[in-house]
Amino acid sequence: MKNIELYTENDEQFYSTPENLIDEMLEGLDFDMITTILEPSAGKGNIVESILKRQSIKYSYSRQSIDIDCIELDGNLQSILRDKCRVLNKEYNDRTQLVWNDFLTYKPYKQYDLIIMNPPFSKGAEHLLKAIDLQKNGGAIVCILNAETIKNPYTNIRKELIKQFDKYNAKITYIDNAFISAERKTAVEIALVKIYIEPKPSDSHIYDKFEKAAQYEEIHDETGSEIIIDDYIKKAIQLYNIEVKACLQLIKDYEALKPHINIVLNPKENYESEPLIELKLGRYTHKENSKCGINEVLKCIRLKYWKGLFDNPKFMNKLTSNLQSEYRNQITELQNYEFNEYNINNLIIEMNASIMQGVQETIISMFDKLTTEHTWYPECKKNVHYYNGWKTNIAHKVNYKVIVPCNVFAFFDREFQHYLALDVLQDIEKVLNYFDGNMTAPVDLSFVLKAAKHDPKNIECKFFKATFYKKGTCHITFTNQALIDKFNIYVGKNKNWLPPCYGTKPYNNMTDEEKSVIDDFQGMENYNNVMANKQYYLGMPDLIRIA
Repeated sequence: MKNIELYTENDEQFYSTPENLIDEMLEGLDFDMITTILEPSAGKGNIVESILKRQSIKYSYSRQSIDIDCIELDGNLQSILRDKCRVLNKEYNDRTQLVWNDFLTYKPYKQYDLIIMNPPFSKGAEHLLKAIDLQKNGGAIVCILNAETIKNPYTNIRKELIKQFDKYNAKITYIDNAFISAERKTAVEIALVKIYIEPKPSDSHIYDKFEKAAQYEEIHDETGSEIIIDDYIKKAIQLYNIEVKACLQLIKDYEALKPHINIVLNPKENYESEPLIELKLGRYTHKENSKCGINEVLKCIRLKYWKGLFDNPKFMNKLTSNLQSEYRNQITELQNYEFNEYNINNLIIEMNASIMQGVQETIISMFDKLTTEHTWYPECKKNVHYYNGWKTNIAHKVNYKVIVPCNVFAFFDREFQHYLALDVLQDIEKVLNYFDGNMTAPVDLSFVLKAAKHDPKNIECKFFKATFYKKGTCHITFTNQALIDKFNIYVGKNKNWLPPCYGTKPYNNMTDEEKSVIDDFQGMENYNNVMANKQYYLGMPDLIRIA
């Protein structure tokens, strides 16, 4: 039989860990995150007992159950340790057990949140390297070493240990006379080593296979601010296809594996053929314990990507809040449709139609608001500039300056309330944004209104200057006449106040009646300017675009 080096209570290698040193070993450990522990040189179980006792005192009413595996090489100590484990399990209702004898030969499948150890000093480096190897995928290590092991790294094993300390930023504390108060005393200087290894993300060979096949590039830009929407959609479709293929392959592999992972070794009855591991949909994805079939998984993945598309600002910001809510309410229905370019394009066509309808309603509503005569302030009548409309005499347009009624000053101290002013101006700015197509440099409306708190006059906004008066009006002077002309042309055509041939027939080819309307509306020179710049004056910018 192969000789095995043993150390007993009378051996120089056995030093029971004193309470004060255990306190330092446990200092800084977050037991809210620790449920599985390995003690590889458990001895009489002092460290194990201290952990359970401290956790029981700290969490006297409720705490997580702790699962502690112990390893001990000495046969006499094993017997003591088994008895102690039984007593501890009964007293603290935890799981503590002796699982192996020689730590250096231990090859567990189990993963541990913490390995805490006081190994024999002569083999401290080997034991700690073994612990680091076991925790290479993530976990904590607390270890007591003879300080000489670190300070005098004359062997290759000790040199390798120093490299691992550097790799994982080990925290080392040197302590003199740590075992003076121990059951067996020694004045040796020790090193208390604490290491935390960050968990590694698990690899998926299934996912990697499909990812490489698709040469997928991950989308890092969550806001979509640096990529155009069609690029985002193409990459999202690519990612969707990878995820679907990977999940379907996982289901197929699981179904093929099920006969080999039964709850009993040799099933003889149908009920014994149930698998040890169950594959099911997540509780927040679908009904808990729902069948994890191919079609059910497909619906969940589709829903995830449709939601992701609707959460993308580049895709949704052109919609009014009402339209956004309306489309988000349709997401559940979209889980029945593949997340592909055909279905997305059809959705975009539908959304563009809804947007244009909503934009038209918003534009006309704002035009009516800016040209209304029915206000408390007679001066607001100056907003309306009449002209001889096509087949009617009630045509009008927005003037370069308008006055709107509003009360944005506090009732008691008459202080300017910028947030009330924002409510007045942001809708006007939004309508003009539709016509501008992002050609004008942005101005933070909220910021400039806040800055004008003490003097809310001639406030420089994106498309106009605004002055607020305490009598309850806001005077708005537009700074981009071409944009207001475009606004008036759009409404005039929409309300049939301009001739049907407006923008398609040169002025000289018009009838006298048509010329009369144009003359009264803007004049021949301005109309010729419109004809020379049709794209600007008669077009609307794309609200959503996909290649």
